[in-house]
Amino acid sequence: AISGGITHLHGSRYNMQIIFNMCRSNHWRYVQHAIQENPIIALTPMIMVNNISTTVLHQTITSKSDTSCRAEVINTIMQVAP
Repeated sequence: AISGGITHLHGSRYNMQIIFNMCRSNHWRYVQHAIQENPIIALTPMIMVNNISTTVLHQTITSKSDTSCRAEVINTIMQVAP
């Protein structure tokens, strides 16, 4: 249930898990919107299932999903957190 509530996300561990799941599910438009609303999300560490830390920026770069959507997210990150 990804909805308009995304604008209220901040960098808490629970919310970063939601963001991580959106990255893994290739919901890049939702991720982009969340970053536009709260730029700290772009570089806040997220813990993956294997207990390795990652960030939205890292997930965006290393994902194998839609390149154009990911490029838009990267451009947004560069605008809000250069």
